[in-house]
Amino acid sequence: MPVRTSYRSDTVNLAAELATIPLFHGLDGEVTRDLARVAIQRSAGRNQCLCSPGDAGPGVYAIVRGSVRATLTGRDGDDVLLGLLGVGEVFGDIACIDDLGEPATVRAHERCDLLLVPTSAFKVAVSRSHELKERLLGRWSFVIRMLLMRSQDQASLDVPT
Repeated sequence: MPVRTSYRSDTVNLAAELATIPLFHGLDGEVTRDLARVAIQRSAGRNQCLCSPGDAGPGVYAIVRGSVRATLTGRDGDDVLLGLLGVGEVFGDIACIDDLGEPATVRAHERCDLLLVPTSAFKVAVSRSHELKERLLGRWSFVIRMLLMRSQDQASLDVPT
């Protein structure tokens, strides 16, 4: 089942909805309005795949309702859970900035409503907003620290000989 997409002409309401997402909350009104003009509403059913590793990311997804799970496939073929993301969180920002494709598989954990800010608009917003750059750096620093802590936990496991 494809992700359902709808285009919303009500820029004011979309700007207000974007402002509920911490990454976008309190940004300069012009930046938020510009993002709202191009934002696309999407809905996804439970277990629906939103992106896979290597996919060219369409932009930054903001979760308005529901939750998603991010996974990687391990060497043994089993999925490794990277995390569950819920209302107010975003994903797709890394692929949007580095143009190397999505780093993980993201599936709807439950029915989700999302806002998608297309890559080109997001890059323009990042180039214009120092505050948005700072928030992204803070977000990425947090993610890196969490992954390092998880790696440290795994490194302390006994390895059978």
